[in-house]
Amino acid sequence: MTAPGVPRTMANAPTGAKLTSFGDARSVADSGCGGQSNGDPGISRQLMEAANVAYKPGVLVTVGWDLTIPHPDDNENTGVRIAIHYSPEDSFENNVLYGCLEGDEGCDVGNTDNNQRIKSAQPLTGTAQRIAVALPEGKTCTYCTIQFLWAARQDGGFYLGCTDISITTDGGPADFNAVPDQTGKALSTLVVDENGNVTDVSEGGGSSVGVVIGVICGVLAFLIIGYCLYKRMKSGGGGVSLQGKPPPPGAESGAAGLPAGWSAAVDPTSGRTYYVNATTGQTSWEPPAAPAQTTSATSIPPAAPGMQAGAPPLPAGWSAAVDPNSGQTYYMNSITGQTSWEPPVRNHDRVCPDLWAQEERCRRVVLQKGPRFDQDQRLPN
Repeated sequence: MTAPGVPRTMANAPTGAKLTSFGDARSVADSGCGGQSNGDPGISRQLMEAANVAYKPGVLVTVGWDLTIPHPDDNENTGVRIAIHYSPEDSFENNVLYGCLEGDEGCDVGNTDNNQRIKSAQPLTGTAQRIAVALPEGKTCTYCTIQFLWAARQDGGFYLGCTDISITTDGGPADFNAVPDQTGKALSTLVVDENGNVTDVSEGGGSSVGVVIGVICGVLAFLIIGYCLYKRMKSGGGGVSLQGKPPPPGAESGAAGLPAGWSAAVDPTSGRTYYVNATTGQTSWEPPAAPAQTTSATSIPPAAPGMQAGAPPLPAGWSAAVDPNSGQTYYMNSITGQTSWEPPVRNHDRVCPDLWAQEERCRRVVLQKGPRFDQDQRLPN
């Protein structure tokens, strides 16, 4: 490509690079100027300002190219297309200025519509070729790109050239300082709204895709943080507990490697660990050897572990211990296996009238405050 303006210097200039395959000509041309395969350097503001090429809308512009290697069989049977790019929303496929590509609606050699017929790559004799095209009316741009495309079936490929120009209201020089620099881009990404405001959609201005991606990322981050906090609180790793106060240590089977029915506790007086069998009431300073071991304890912790000096004695069958995990004192009934965070109430601590008729009410008080007793148990006078 030789005109208008100062065309981009593609690879293998001046002959240009043959791009393949022939069937990709339309899709590659519609998306740009051939990219790396064509050695496309992209837009250069410096070259555009130096060339100072600007036109008014609707005027005739001469487009030129050199046919350095003629292909007689491809001159008219496939197609030359000249088109112009204004913006991402108004590009080559919407602005064909001359010719067409085989496969386009109404595109054939015999079509009488000058803009809708296959054009020869060699309209003139010799190497240098020229054709005049009319720019669309009412459209302006600081960075416009005119594209020349020749799709050559017999040659098995296509040739692509681009040149950058400006189109201003009066045809005067464009004000490059008024819009974002497009240097290095394959095509301009500037968009002009109905109020004349210019936005570069590649920088996120007016781009709905960027907004959508940002919203999605924000939602995902919120969900991930929420899930991590939920797992942390559920596992007791910190924050406000959702579990409430844990139950007192019980007689879980095999807890901490102990036989079934056994649990470990700490004597708050001596600080030593002892072991309690919730089923038999057996206690031992030494860890139980095996699940079958049901003999009497080797020794009994002094007094009632967990009881402070001067504290009232516990009911029969009850003992105090310290939960090694929380450090809290709990109470265990060696006969029933019942455990509780609250101290059990002795029978003589009950506040009941000395009337047998009040037994049921007193029994409810005992059930709420202290250890269970059998249904047929009688309250002493």
